[in-house]
Amino acid sequence: MAYFLLGVLTTPCYGRPPLYEPRLALDLARYARYLTHKGHTTEQSLAAQQSLEAQQSLEVILFTPADVDIEKGFIQGWMLTDDRFKRARRPLPDVLYDRYVPCTAHPVSDEVLRCVRSGVQYRLNRGLPDKWQQYLTLKKAGLEAILPEQKLYLDDDDIRSWPEPEFILKPLHGAFGRGVIRVRKKPPYRIHGRDGRGNIITLDPSDARTLLSLLAPYRGKSLLQQYLDISDADGVPYDLRLFLQKSPERTHPPRFRLLGRAVRQGRPGGLIANLSGGGKAHPVHHLPPYLKDVDPRPLIHSIKALATRIAELFGQTFPPQLEMGLDLAVDKGGAVYFLEANARPGRGILLATDLPAYRQSIAGVVMNALTINKHT
Repeated sequence: MAYFLLGVLTTPCYGRPPLYEPRLALDLARYARYLTHKGHTTEQSLAAQQSLEAQQSLEVILFTPADVDIEKGFIQGWMLTDDRFKRARRPLPDVLYDRYVPCTAHPVSDEVLRCVRSGVQYRLNRGLPDKWQQYLTLKKAGLEAILPEQKLYLDDDDIRSWPEPEFILKPLHGAFGRGVIRVRKKPPYRIHGRDGRGNIITLDPSDARTLLSLLAPYRGKSLLQQYLDISDADGVPYDLRLFLQKSPERTHPPRFRLLGRAVRQGRPGGLIANLSGGGKAHPVHHLPPYLKDVDPRPLIHSIKALATRIAELFGQTFPPQLEMGLDLAVDKGGAVYFLEANARPGRGILLATDLPAYRQSIAGVVMNALTINKHT
């Protein structure tokens, strides 16, 4: 019987412990401790308990890149003790669950991140490629019908040649809707959306030259995407977020389970419906008001099948992947579009619409880690 350590790499934050996603960290640590000391009776937990027979102890340590001493092979992280997180020193984990996202308030060099991620033997997940590579992967797989038109923004000619008067400009790398703007390149010229810090911006350039000048900083780092009309009569945007997680069973290609799905409702006049930007999550059968005449059952069924296909395609093409948050949109004609995929999705929609699915997602992280450890 051996000691098994699951490490959760996260983003530093203000607070105590100074870690991002404290609820996720706490629930992961509690579940691991409960499995180790109490056991479970559900089918999923019995599978995990059987895997635990080969381990004497399962522990979870939370840490940031700054907490790692690569040369000595130790972490000065945070562990659950008496239902509180306290500082603890441990060796590098057996399996890494990577939840780190860049934070301007706590910059970390790429070299440090590479050292941290390469210092462990097994990783549950890694990031997905940028939005352009996601687009190309789905296009190659024959999924053009669900892809909005898009192209890389490399120079002014890309904007001049865009066939529609309006388009969406979004960063190749990014999250939380930051840096996503709607552009009107014909009079009256307008730029509206969020800057790189998530602040709402609205600009009214006087002419095309001024417009191009304002967009110049986005060149080489963004793509142009077809503008989709997914707002209701009051200007409230809607989209769908689907949360998928890899099944713990060892299969090739890996199978993904759809744990959560929700309709996200943004703020009036906004572009995005992200919860981090003030959006709200509703059960998926609460379709946007502009789809009131659409039967939700076949639409939801097709969305579920599509999400599973995309997740399994990305999981096979860019392994290893543990979880994915897929953002889809349904326009006023009922057509479904893929917007983007996130390899480190938040659990906001699960907490808002389906607590059992949230608990299942916590168990799934531990069971996937145990499966890796069991077969090594």
